[in-house]
Amino acid sequence: MKLDISSNSIQGELPANGIVNFTKLLHLDMRENSFNESIPTKLFRLQRLQNLDMSSNMFNGILSQEVGALRNLRNLSKLVTLQLDSNLLLDVSSNRLSGEVPVNFALGTKILALDQNEFSGPLPQNLSSLSELKHLDLHNNNITGELPEFLYQMSSLQVLNLRNNSLEGRIPNALFNLK
Repeated sequence: MKLDISSNSIQGELPANGIVNFTKLLHLDMRENSFNESIPTKLFRLQRLQNLDMSSNMFNGILSQEVGALRNLRNLSKLVTLQLDSNLLLDVSSNRLSGEVPVNFALGTKILALDQNEFSGPLPQNLSSLSELKHLDLHNNNITGELPEFLYQMSSLQVLNLRNNSLEGRIPNALFNLK
């Protein structure tokens, strides 16, 4: 079963109690609407869900508490993408999510798009544990601090977009050793 409600003017909170009744749902596309509030945890109880696109809404709250713990649930074992584009594994860009950059749920992720939110603080050290990460997009957030050394040791990383944050300090020489 596929439900595509993308590119509308739907607003308000996503009705979590109703959505859990879609037990055969494989694909849910709700990008480019005006959903707000936090991402409902009941959404991740859909055991057959394989594709979920929540980008370009107004979801808010702390992603690591809502999705981070859920990523470990067996219910998410069939979730292939969190974005319609099959190249992306997690895209919650263009929302109002806040807190520190969440990493604990992104193991195995190749592309992590958390841009255009309200994430703050320094880049977390455990980003280096994402050994398969090829693309990291954190532009238009409130990331602070210096560029950490571990970024230059992530051998799979091909694209790093940190533009329009509050980074400071010097560009480390290790940057020029990247291939």
